[in-house]
Amino acid sequence: MRRIVAVAGGAAVVIGATAVAATGLLSGAAKPPATSGLPAATATVTRADIEETVDVDGAISYGTPADLVARTAGTITSIAAQASQVSRGQALYAVDAQPVFLMYGSVPFYRPLSTDATGADVAELESNLAALGYGGFTVDDRFTSNTADAVRRWQTDRGVAATGTITPSSVSVASGPVRIAAQTRKTGDQVGPGQPVLQCTSAVRAVNVPLDISDQQYARAGAAVTIDLPDHTTTAGVIASVGTAATTQSGQTTIPVAIAFRDPGRITALEGAPVTVHLVSAQRKDVLTVPVAALLALAEGGYGLQVVDGTQTRIVPVRTGLFGSGAVEVSGPGLTAGTRVGMPPS
Repeated sequence: MRRIVAVAGGAAVVIGATAVAATGLLSGAAKPPATSGLPAATATVTRADIEETVDVDGAISYGTPADLVARTAGTITSIAAQASQVSRGQALYAVDAQPVFLMYGSVPFYRPLSTDATGADVAELESNLAALGYGGFTVDDRFTSNTADAVRRWQTDRGVAATGTITPSSVSVASGPVRIAAQTRKTGDQVGPGQPVLQCTSAVRAVNVPLDISDQQYARAGAAVTIDLPDHTTTAGVIASVGTAATTQSGQTTIPVAIAFRDPGRITALEGAPVTVHLVSAQRKDVLTVPVAALLALAEGGYGLQVVDGTQTRIVPVRTGLFGSGAVEVSGPGLTAGTRVGMPPS
């Protein structure tokens, strides 16, 4: 008996094997005689998809902080706490007691919005008002008197002057809830237009991977990945973005890769917690697979399987393909899904 090691997807896999005197098996010589030495355990040849992966290190993150700048001059009279989350309609900070509220969207508020204004920014405002429960108008790209009424109701509830007009200095736009990464200013500080007040990130946990440049071919935006979490569970993710600017540090050149969780709500790990990400490096669909441990090392080289047929066994030479998740792609004479094969003792 001997053990061999196969390297698959960068990880060493131990293969339980019996030395087989099977000269000529791979060259198509006569079929070896069946024997009655039944294995200690068996497995079944299965038809399945198989993936080979490259494992990379990452960390839980909320993303790269971005500056939130003031739109008007004055004194900071309130500011959201560091590490707090700010959602639609809530205040980020206030200048001279005038709050700056968060709205969701992609179009920055660049002009006062009042009756008869039209455009994408109007549609964005109306979508936010409707989501906050202030209706009575049609959500479109036209600011009507009904829109103004909704704005006044919202302003009254927020404790600010009910003007019915939205000014650019009163609203900041983000794609969703934000997390306060840092306070650039504090209460009592003077601030001017364009000066940073806060640093914000997404409020949703994700994974940042400094990917070695040699592995960049395995990172494609939209590709599915699996992630090993600090609590020893595994969860699904998807590559959200792949950076284009490389960074060299301590002799290693990397590019930033951002990975989103499929189910971010279940992630409880703290920011900075280490994770392992499994990137798919190769994939084969609908192929015959067996557990890696079922492979036998043949005396003349290559691998075989101990096929079990009732009370008889025989050695069948096989060609191996991809290794992944403890399984290996195999093909060989007479091998079909459902064939029983020998396994080493557990």
